[in-house]
Amino acid sequence: YNTTIITTTDNRMFGVGPNRDGQLGGGTTSKKTEVTEIFAGKRAVRFSMGDTHTAFVTPDLKVFMCGRNNEGQFGDGTTSSRSSPTQVMTTHDIADVFCGYRTTFFRTTTGKLYATGYNNEGQLGLNDTTNRSAPEEVPYSENVCSVTGSLFHNHTIFRRAYVGSTRVDIERTSQDRQGLVVDAEVSVERASNM
Repeated sequence: YNTTIITTTDNRMFGVGPNRDGQLGGGTTSKKTEVTEIFAGKRAVRFSMGDTHTAFVTPDLKVFMCGRNNEGQFGDGTTSSRSSPTQVMTTHDIADVFCGYRTTFFRTTTGKLYATGYNNEGQLGLNDTTNRSAPEEVPYSENVCSVTGSLFHNHTIFRRAYVGSTRVDIERTSQDRQGLVVDAEVSVERASNM
């Protein structure tokens, strides 16, 4: 929070802010009041900032994370925080990443969704309220196209999902100014192979 990250057209990353947890990834927890290059020597095609952690996706589809990891939100099997970017989720090519409030969602290039971190209200979508320090595939996720949220809310939009034995295809959604889905064209089909 209170952190700004700027990306350039050549995928260089710059940051400024309190950096209390090392979420700017410069190897320190020193406050940055002047725009400073972060993730030095690497490029990022995507990035996401959670409340106190940051994830970067490189052009070769690798994920690096830095900042607070107190709830396992890095997904590296630990709860050790780091101020230098550390590669995580090494078993998959990652197309996109979303950092929420002490949570991280990874979308693979095959459209699968993995979640890790704080899960006190079941916000990881893993059918329980147990925190995770290693990513687990979200059940029924197929062809995930987007994950979004705010400080205390995470929302997932699937192109196709299964609810029990019913297949739901979302054709289009629209959101209000708070990001809530207010309109969606949905088709529902009973799956014969479930």
